[in-house]
Amino acid sequence: MRRHAPEPRVQIEEADGGGALTELTVLITRDASVYHLIAGRLATDEWTRMDSVKRKRVEEECRWLGMSGLAEEMAELRGQSMVLRGGSGYI
Repeated sequence: MRRHAPEPRVQIEEADGGGALTELTVLITRDASVYHLIAGRLATDEWTRMDSVKRKRVEEECRWLGMSGLAEEMAELRGQSMVLRGGSGYI
Protein backbone atom coordinates (compact mmCIF):
# COMPACT_ATOMS: atom_id res chain seq x y z
CA MET A 1 0.00 0.00 0.00
CA ARG A 2 1.61 3.27 -1.09
CA ARG A 3 0.44 6.69 -0.08
CA HIS A 4 2.34 9.64 -1.48
CA ALA A 5 5.65 7.87 -0.98
CA PRO A 6 8.57 8.70 -3.26
CA GLU A 7 9.46 6.16 -5.91
CA PRO A 8 12.00 3.60 -4.70
CA ARG A 9 15.41 4.52 -6.09
CA VAL A 10 18.84 3.00 -6.28
CA GLN A 11 21.92 5.19 -6.49
CA ILE A 12 25.21 3.63 -7.53
CA GLU A 13 28.41 5.63 -7.13
CA GLU A 14 31.98 4.62 -7.78
CA ALA A 15 34.01 4.40 -4.57
CA ASP A 16 37.57 5.59 -4.11
CA GLY A 17 39.89 2.74 -5.00
CA GLY A 18 37.31 0.92 -7.11
CA GLY A 19 34.13 -0.88 -6.31
CA ALA A 20 30.71 0.66 -6.03
CA LEU A 21 28.61 2.10 -3.25
CA THR A 22 24.93 1.31 -3.54
CA GLU A 23 22.23 3.18 -1.69
CA LEU A 24 18.76 1.69 -1.67
CA THR A 25 15.88 3.68 -0.25
CA VAL A 26 12.85 1.62 0.78
CA LEU A 27 9.79 2.11 2.94
CA ILE A 28 9.66 -0.40 5.79
CA THR A 29 6.18 -0.83 7.19
CA ARG A 30 7.24 -3.50 9.69
CA ASP A 31 9.39 -3.09 12.84
CA ALA A 32 12.29 -0.91 11.68
CA SER A 33 14.36 -1.61 14.80
CA VAL A 34 14.38 -5.31 13.93
CA TYR A 35 15.52 -4.55 10.38
CA HIS A 36 18.26 -2.36 11.84
CA LEU A 37 19.54 -5.33 13.86
CA ILE A 38 19.36 -7.67 10.85
CA ALA A 39 21.20 -5.16 8.64
CA GLY A 40 23.86 -4.75 11.34
CA ARG A 41 24.36 -8.51 11.46
CA LEU A 42 24.70 -8.69 7.67
CA ALA A 43 27.17 -5.79 7.62
CA THR A 44 29.40 -6.79 10.56
CA ASP A 45 28.90 -10.57 10.80
CA GLU A 46 28.02 -10.15 14.51
CA TRP A 47 24.73 -9.74 16.34
CA THR A 48 24.15 -6.61 18.40
CA ARG A 49 23.34 -7.15 22.08
CA MET A 50 19.62 -7.56 22.63
CA ASP A 51 17.20 -8.84 25.22
CA SER A 52 15.10 -11.99 24.78
CA VAL A 53 12.02 -10.11 23.53
CA LYS A 54 13.95 -8.33 20.78
CA ARG A 55 15.79 -11.55 19.92
CA LYS A 56 12.48 -13.37 19.45
CA ARG A 57 11.17 -10.58 17.19
CA VAL A 58 14.36 -10.72 15.10
CA GLU A 59 14.04 -14.51 14.77
CA GLU A 60 10.38 -14.23 13.72
CA GLU A 61 11.16 -11.51 11.19
CA CYS A 62 14.02 -13.54 9.70
CA ARG A 63 11.63 -16.45 9.23
CA TRP A 64 9.02 -14.14 7.66
CA LEU A 65 11.67 -12.85 5.23
CA GLY A 66 12.75 -16.36 4.31
CA MET A 67 16.18 -15.91 5.91
CA SER A 68 16.11 -19.34 7.53
CA GLY A 69 19.88 -19.37 8.09
CA LEU A 70 19.76 -16.23 10.23
CA ALA A 71 16.64 -17.48 12.02
CA GLU A 72 18.44 -20.73 12.90
CA GLU A 73 21.45 -18.73 14.07
CA MET A 74 19.17 -16.75 16.39
CA ALA A 75 17.54 -19.97 17.63
CA GLU A 76 20.98 -21.34 18.54
CA LEU A 77 21.68 -18.18 20.53
CA ARG A 78 18.34 -18.38 22.35
CA GLY A 79 19.87 -20.11 25.38
CA GLN A 80 22.73 -17.63 25.58
CA SER A 81 22.50 -14.12 26.94
CA MET A 82 23.40 -11.29 24.61
CA VAL A 83 23.09 -8.59 27.28
CA LEU A 84 26.32 -7.04 28.52
CA ARG A 85 26.39 -6.70 32.28
CA GLY A 86 28.58 -4.07 33.88
CA GLY A 87 31.69 -4.67 31.81
CA SER A 88 32.20 -8.11 33.36
CA GLY A 89 30.95 -10.02 30.35
CA TYR A 90 27.68 -11.33 29.05
CA ILE A 91 25.03 -12.74 31.37
